[in-house]
Amino acid sequence: MKNNRERYEDYKSTGFLFIPFGIIGIAYTLLDYFDIIKFANFVTNLFQFCVITIMFVIFIAIGVSSLITAKKLKASADEQDDIISKVNAYIKDNLTDDYIKRCADNNGLTDTNDADSYYVVVESFTNDLKNEFADVDEDLLSELTGNYYNENF
Repeated sequence: MKNNRERYEDYKSTGFLFIPFGIIGIAYTLLDYFDIIKFANFVTNLFQFCVITIMFVIFIAIGVSSLITAKKLKASADEQDDIISKVNAYIKDNLTDDYIKRCADNNGLTDTNDADSYYVVVESFTNDLKNEFADVDEDLLSELTGNYYNENF
């Protein structure tokens, strides 16, 4: 699942790719149709000219639409980045060796480094995070917890 920052970057790059491509395509189509340049001569009649021009106009529309969507996502991406920073700080402060040992003991696990321990700890800590950050998506909380656990334990 992509977070808002990744979606923002995707939409922004799509816009910056499609708009110039559409403009260059229209320019080339016009130059070719009016025999100003004769590189490929791929536009030989009015029907081809209209179809190709419409295609490049659609590219420009997609690019503009992507940039508008990216602009809308930027604010939520910044907000989500702030939330992620707060959640990561909470995880860093509270997901400790003692917490992991308590989870393992409470679930009858002897080894805190096996896969069962990982799932128990991530599920338990995600539940704790849900209580602390009720408005944040549970999948995001679980992902952040799992990432921190993998990097540090």
